[in-house]
Amino acid sequence: MTSPKRNGREKSLTNGSSTLNFRGTGVSMGESSKFTTKGSDRKIVQKTDANGNNVIIISDEKDNFEINTTKIQKSLKELRKHEKVPIKDLPQEILTEFNHVNNVISILHKTPAYGILYNMILTEFNGVVPQSVGTVGAYFVGCTTSTNFKGTPACAAVCAGNLAPNSEKWATCDKLSISYDCDTGKFSTMNLHEDKREAYIFAPIDKFKGFTKQELQSLKDFGVERIKIVRYSSASNYSEETSEFVEISKMKSTQQTVGSSSGSTAAAWGVFFVILIIIFLLLLWVAYSNRQ
Repeated sequence: MTSPKRNGREKSLTNGSSTLNFRGTGVSMGESSKFTTKGSDRKIVQKTDANGNNVIIISDEKDNFEINTTKIQKSLKELRKHEKVPIKDLPQEILTEFNHVNNVISILHKTPAYGILYNMILTEFNGVVPQSVGTVGAYFVGCTTSTNFKGTPACAAVCAGNLAPNSEKWATCDKLSISYDCDTGKFSTMNLHEDKREAYIFAPIDKFKGFTKQELQSLKDFGVERIKIVRYSSASNYSEETSEFVEISKMKSTQQTVGSSSGSTAAAWGVFFVILIIIFLLLLWVAYSNRQ
């Protein structure tokens, strides 16, 4: 089971006095303002530095993080140009920009400053409606996309593991969401969820043919006990195979192991050519015998 390295929200920050400057983007903040995170003495300050850049400073008695939002704004503008590109296919330079913005999201998540960053993202990606899962656009505004997914919206393929809306009413995904690559037969976790017993399996509607025994076993080895297969034709259009989660132990494999079909075909052609050679040699032998 592999896990996509699309977001760094699980990364922890190192304690101690340090300043983190991220290549990225930023927006005009106007006059400086101060916020205090509830339940802590951490303070968040917006200001303009000596170079004219807008920055957010998060500090307490031990930590001091400075985020250049002007650079973040530039990164968001560049990422907007790649909204339709799958994150895994981004050029290295653009992927670096994406990772820096993602690190900033990780730092600001669950602080009042997260709303500032989230509004910057919504402004830059205004009008973007993701058509495919796993893209830059899906990461930033997938969770605001209207879909026909019947479960918790945060579990949908276009949203799971992506940027969460800045709302206290937003319900996080209550299941594990997993994507299935029909070409390679590999699974990838899309979100972080401690309870792995029930999982949504998302697969393209035009490619999905079922699972092999080995694939079903790999899910069980990962800790998944029950699954609900959800096919999708686009980022917003989903079709459930079953109305309830089904025990993996009760499921039957419906296709050959990936690569076994092509291997069998190659073997069949090999036997066919051997037979042709044998027939050809026999004909030569018969022709030679008749001349004697």
